[in-house]
Amino acid sequence: MHEGHEEVLPSWEQRVVKERADNRVSGGRRGFTLIELLVVIAIIGILAGLLLGGINAVRDAARRKKAATQVQTLIHAIKAYRIDYDAWPGQQGTAVDTSYTNLKDIMGALTNNARQITYLETYSFVLTNRNSEYQCLDPWQRPYVVTMDDSGDDITSLNLTTPLNLSTDIHDTVAIMSWGQNPDNEVKRVYSWK
Repeated sequence: MHEGHEEVLPSWEQRVVKERADNRVSGGRRGFTLIELLVVIAIIGILAGLLLGGINAVRDAARRKKAATQVQTLIHAIKAYRIDYDAWPGQQGTAVDTSYTNLKDIMGALTNNARQITYLETYSFVLTNRNSEYQCLDPWQRPYVVTMDDSGDDITSLNLTTPLNLSTDIHDTVAIMSWGQNPDNEVKRVYSWK
């Protein structure tokens, strides 16, 4: 360029040059880059995943607590019935401990009996009639397993073949269990005797 002569730029180029100069002086930018936005979205996604995992753990713990409470409620109702009638509700009269998932006779005796005593309020339980079986369902929609000491030896023998083989002796007159969320995972089951 010659002295005294300034280069004349078209108007759009003047604006770009001026904006670049202003940005250099102020050190600021007017927006975020695509990479910055993607990083923020990824961080938000990771935090949401951690939060959902925590929520599921809390929900599972609440279900386990509800099942444990229902198990204890059932046990107290069954034992109270036994004290009043000197027989187990729905007892078949066998000398062998029997495990029940069809609770039609048991629930009927606890809620509608000759003395009109309500041993169990059923509003806190999910009751269903599946395949002609009256079942009391746990929070995972699986039937509770109820075993009573029909033999009179104060030891309840729990013998199940479905969905898994399970055989154990419990030193109590009534034993109730829930398979929990996953029947294969023994740690997640709810037992009245543990």
